[in-house]
Amino acid sequence: FQPHQANALVNENLRRFSRSVTNEMANNAPENTLYIWEGPIDDRTSDECLKLMGLGPMTQAEFESVSPGAFINGTHFNCRHQAQRYLSRQQFKGSLIKEQMANA
Repeated sequence: FQPHQANALVNENLRRFSRSVTNEMANNAPENTLYIWEGPIDDRTSDECLKLMGLGPMTQAEFESVSPGAFINGTHFNCRHQAQRYLSRQQFKGSLIKEQMANA
């Protein structure tokens, strides 16, 4: 392994672990608990993540219907995003997402 490959593999597994913890917490939360797709919005953000971020707050079941497996695995290898419990309107960055999608 090259250092950058090892780093990518470690980061992927740490993110997957964090998503697994969030998934387990969601499994034990009320079914109507809302989550948003959270993470950086920049030139490296994938179209899949921008799409999930743009959909706004959703339940765990809605996430699974839109993007099966993303709640634990992310949308792709080395995904920097994950579901976070939706607690306030400030979490949803709709205008940033629209701007990033327009520039893509």
